[in-house]
Amino acid sequence: MKRTSALFSLAALLLLVALFPVGCGASGNNEPDGDFNSNQFIAADGLPVEEIKVEGATADGMGYDAAIVRDPQKIQAAVQLLSDIKLKQLSPDEEIAIMDNGKKVLEGDNYFIILKNSEGIAGTVFALSEEGLIMVADIATMTGDARTVSYININAETETVGELLDILLSN
Repeated sequence: MKRTSALFSLAALLLLVALFPVGCGASGNNEPDGDFNSNQFIAADGLPVEEIKVEGATADGMGYDAAIVRDPQKIQAAVQLLSDIKLKQLSPDEEIAIMDNGKKVLEGDNYFIILKNSEGIAGTVFALSEEGLIMVADIATMTGDARTVSYININAETETVGELLDILLSN
């Protein structure tokens, strides 16, 4: 198992960047825009997902490669699970509270699901915790001076996360 990986570092950085509000939300103020669906973040470039990389975090905050999935049936099942999660946009204060000022990203039992295609990352990175937290950073908002917009699941998704990890981490 590789203890640190560039993709884990990128994923952790993406989520940490989302925690530090620099500007305003997508609506031009600090209030969330409403409800969203996770399918808008999957294969945002229109290309099919060809690989899923799963990275984990240990209790001491070290990243490791948990799995690389290339099996089309597993990819299809995982994408199906990820594609109908109701999300809400987080305000800067909600991001900070939920992520405990960035400490939550470095805790154990957290996973980063990176959907990849022939062009690289397909859409975004999903951050999961075994408690059912699903967080998504909108990569399209990571440029410029505006705050990176992030989203969190509205409904409890413990079962979905468990199923997803079973699919992706099984041999």
